[in-house]
Amino acid sequence: MNRIFSVFRRGAVSAFGTVGALPVCLLAVLLVLASRPAAAQLTQIEQVPTAVQPRWVDLSPPDWRRGKNGWQTNFTYFVGTSQEPRNAGFFGQRLRRELTDLGGLTPEAEAALNRYRRQKKLFLTERFVFVSTLIVAGADIIRNDYSYFENSEIIIGSVALASLISNFWISRNTNSHLQRAVMEYQGGLIPQAPRGWAPHLRPAFGGVVPQRGGGLGVVVGWRL
Repeated sequence: MNRIFSVFRRGAVSAFGTVGALPVCLLAVLLVLASRPAAAQLTQIEQVPTAVQPRWVDLSPPDWRRGKNGWQTNFTYFVGTSQEPRNAGFFGQRLRRELTDLGGLTPEAEAALNRYRRQKKLFLTERFVFVSTLIVAGADIIRNDYSYFENSEIIIGSVALASLISNFWISRNTNSHLQRAVMEYQGGLIPQAPRGWAPHLRPAFGGVVPQRGGGLGVVVGWRL
């Protein structure tokens, strides 16, 4: 009996030690994964040709990680090998001026910046409508001796709700437009060759033609 208990105790201690080590391993893996984007961002300028480095524009690592419906604060970017952060401006106007002075504002980058400016204007309009509805609703409640859910208040609340819903769609892809502008600028400095087999396997033409026996057939072709 004692021998069985001793074996069970050693097994429990061994299992506990293994389970206790799991959080440490997971924490180490998460730290490595979290540090990878920043490390790659810091060495990116070193991979750029020397002749292009003075004109290289790059965003900060946190700004590259902005996803859909991310923060709507101003972006930060860097020029060349300088570590001095620069403010892109609320509408991206400072970044636009920078790219223009560097002579690399391509039509694609300019179109992306125009979309970013449009979305930021829509964002300001939505915020103005939302705050205005709150002020009007508060004034209406005071005027009605603090009585709630009147007809006017229901209408104002509906407008505020519609404003919040529109904010979700307005902010969904706003950040990606400025990120796309920087990527287009970088691609103009260093043209990227097609990667993998997918671009070569893409058909050059296709269509639907009638068959001799009746029915329709699909024709796809490639240019060699």
